[in-house]
Amino acid sequence: MNIKLIGNPLKHSFSSQLHSMLANYDYQLVDLDKDDLESFILAKNYDGLNVTIPYKTDVIKYLDDIDEKAARINAVNTIVNDKGRLKGYNTDYNGFDLLLKKNGIEVKGKNICILGSGGTSNTIFHYCQDSKANEIVKAHYKGKDGLLSYQQLYNQAEKFRILINTTPVGMFPNNQESSIDISAFSNLEAVVDVIYNPLKTRLIVEAQKIELKTATGLYMLVAQAEFASSIFQNRKVDYQKIDDVYTQLLNNKRNIVFIGMPTSGKSTFGKLLAEKLNRNFFDCDDIIQKEEKMTISQIFQTKSEKYFRQKEHEVILKLSKENSSVIATGGGAVLNSDNIDLLRQNGLILLLERDLKLLFSDSSRPTVSSYEKLVDTYNKRYDLYQNSNDIIIVNDKGIDEILNRIMAVIK
Repeated sequence: MNIKLIGNPLKHSFSSQLHSMLANYDYQLVDLDKDDLESFILAKNYDGLNVTIPYKTDVIKYLDDIDEKAARINAVNTIVNDKGRLKGYNTDYNGFDLLLKKNGIEVKGKNICILGSGGTSNTIFHYCQDSKANEIVKAHYKGKDGLLSYQQLYNQAEKFRILINTTPVGMFPNNQESSIDISAFSNLEAVVDVIYNPLKTRLIVEAQKIELKTATGLYMLVAQAEFASSIFQNRKVDYQKIDDVYTQLLNNKRNIVFIGMPTSGKSTFGKLLAEKLNRNFFDCDDIIQKEEKMTISQIFQTKSEKYFRQKEHEVILKLSKENSSVIATGGGAVLNSDNIDLLRQNGLILLLERDLKLLFSDSSRPTVSSYEKLVDTYNKRYDLYQNSNDIIIVNDKGIDEILNRIMAVIK
């Protein structure tokens, strides 16, 4: 079978790898300009299509048949070429349903705010209607097409219980952006973002910091893809495969990030882990030293610690956009909470915790250049390390034992 994904842009897409995990057919990405959409669709040089931003509504006029649900939603993300006749379906609806169920989010009786005006927002609007949500409001940052503007939305923000982002704001490579300020929504219970690259948008990271329920786009992506794949192959949906592929894809895509005191072993275990997993390895301190062409001590002495911390933040901003990598941060990366927020977007953060008596001073590292500085730095940063990690790995044994501990928690 010859299956393609059309959209623009597609450089963020995981779909090719995903469909190779779901089925054995040729799957290609076609980054399509709008002027070429009609000729591509009508040429029918494919057995099936997946459709993503911004063409989920535009493709409908080229179809011979359309599934009832897709017609009602006015958005198509799956097209089958049946001997020249094109039929459209919407599997995003099914994917969104499974996403909410997996994360324990219930829309029935709730006031819902949907950010965005495209095909995915239409899909989710109809899903919320079908699920008997109380009130459903769609918003666009400029308020186009009769939707609320974000400013109008803020004026009634306290009534919403669930916020759903369907806009591309916060998508790779603009990971640092956020579609809206959730601090204005004082009564939120849950935040959903259908973006899957990064694995967690800034919006989701901010929601998790205030302990809201969250749901992210990767599971929806896998679920809708399995529903589409079942249509392409005329078979039943494999729900267990959705869970299995999601877990595998998540583990493959997310970065492993090490934080901890200087001399705790971040670089050592980062390199070993990267070799074992066949992943790229990035050491923040090494990158800064190569870019500046001087040691960290020299940077502190000639340009100041403030300058170094700014460079550190710039490096982390770049590295936070990586996937499937191992990253060793500098010991002071936790001093800037924005660094941790960025690293959480695509990363699982491991704290290498080492008892003070097992750490050592190092004249090449300004913050631990003497034993007195080591103790002072340890005491000042202890709580930051404890509050910035996802998992703690106690580094108190031999290298093989610690590496085995790390491998056990990242699977």
